[in-house]
This record gives sequence, structure tokens and C-alpha cells, in this order.
Amino acid sequence: MKCLNSNGYIVDINLDDVKQNKAGKLFSKNNRFILDNIKKYIYDDTDGSYEYVCGEFKNAYSVFGIIHKKCGRVFYSKWCNIYRNASKKEPNRHGTRCPFCAASQLESTHALILKQVWMHEKDGTVVEDMSCINPETNHPLPTDIVNHTEKIAIEVQSWFHDFNKGIILY
Repeated sequence: MKCLNSNGYIVDINLDDVKQNKAGKLFSKNNRFILDNIKKYIYDDTDGSYEYVCGEFKNAYSVFGIIHKKCGRVFYSKWCNIYRNASKKEPNRHGTRCPFCAASQLESTHALILKQVWMHEKDGTVVEDMSCINPETNHPLPTDIVNHTEKIAIEVQSWFHDFNKGIILY
């Protein structure tokens, strides 16, 4: 049976589920309406700023094309990154964000202030240091604050780090 829940998502349930008062899962590969729900989720979760363009659901790592209406660009993101639950530790680590527009945003105020303090207080502090090398790719990984004398490296995490492996740009 095709049923609509109170939030407007389509759920595929059978008569036994209804009798047992069981709700169908919105984003289960067993729900034949999962793609409709994904489209609705992307649109609703971003207040209509983003829309589904393409992609098929196979599992949590399925890649979907999404358009950012503001800039008109399409980017690709895995479902597990789009439908990421916020946590108390990382309340902003969820949802859909355009990597093209995000790249043009300024760094967080916290990181900028922390860099200034370290450069002022500790001689030899280097910001955006490139001495750390990723052993898998052999590419340098910029580290926000490094002081080799003090043997300290600080990387300020923020929302744009979510896109390391979850976004494919074309």
C-alpha cells in the first residue's frame, strides 16, 4: 500500500504492518518510493535551496546529483553525507551544502582568532603549514596552526571538512 505520513513522505506498507501498527521506513531500499522521499528530503532540509537532479539509491553510499539553486551549479554527494544526523558535538555536520559556494566563504572567526593568537604569542608558528603529507595520496595536508619548536599542530574542524570524500566535483 502507498501511504503518506504526516510529513508528506511516502511509505510503502502492507496490511499486516497496518494491523501491527508498524510504520514503514522512509529511506529503506525496500520502500519503492525511496527516491521520491530523497527528493523531498533534499528540498525540505534545505528550505528549497537545493534540488535532486539525478542518481539511484542502492545503499548509503549511493551518489546523487544536486543543484544549488542560488548558483545554478550541480555537485554530487553520497546519501550518507546528505542524510547525516546532527549530534550534540557537531550540530552543523549534516545536510547538503554547495562546495562551490562554500569555498568562497571566509574561514570561521574562531580559527582566524586562534591563528592570530598563536602567531603573536609563540615565535615560529606557521599557519596553513604544508609539512604534513597524506601517506596514501602523497599530497600535502594544510594544517591550520603548526609550531615545530613546541611540537604542536592544531587543525580547527569545521563544516567544510565534511566534503573530503563525500563530494565529487565536475
